[in-house]
Amino acid sequence: MSSVRELRVAAGPEPAALPSDATEGRRALGVACGLMSATAAAGVVGLVGGGIDLGPTIRRRLPRHSQGLGGAALAGIVGVPMGAAAVAGWRRSPRSGDLAVIAGTALAGWIVGQVAIIRTYFWLQPVCFAYGAGIAAAGLGLRRRARRTGGRR
Repeated sequence: MSSVRELRVAAGPEPAALPSDATEGRRALGVACGLMSATAAAGVVGLVGGGIDLGPTIRRRLPRHSQGLGGAALAGIVGVPMGAAAVAGWRRSPRSGDLAVIAGTALAGWIVGQVAIIRTYFWLQPVCFAYGAGIAAAGLGLRRRARRTGGRR
């Protein structure tokens, strides 16, 4: 007859030793935010470095007619918050849900502002808006889960 210890070993590790959905969700959210942060960084390099030419009509609609200023705003409004959320998520930080809500909302707001300022439609705008909304919703989900589990985000 087998002992209890032998049955436990055969059954696998204790459930507490397995990663929780919340910590894996944080890491997945971190990867999603990292992808958008990298995309924003590429946009910044293109705008500031001149690799992206918005054309004279759109440039006239930018503050101070400056692509460089637009690139700096992209970095500050989208790139940095997404980068912070990416690092927090990858490290499985309890703050990753909060940072994802901020980053996702900032991205969605950036798209609304972009459409209002440049008054030009591009197919990527609704995609990025939805991406930002999805990041924010996932962050809210992590925050809700934290409240249910007694503060362990």
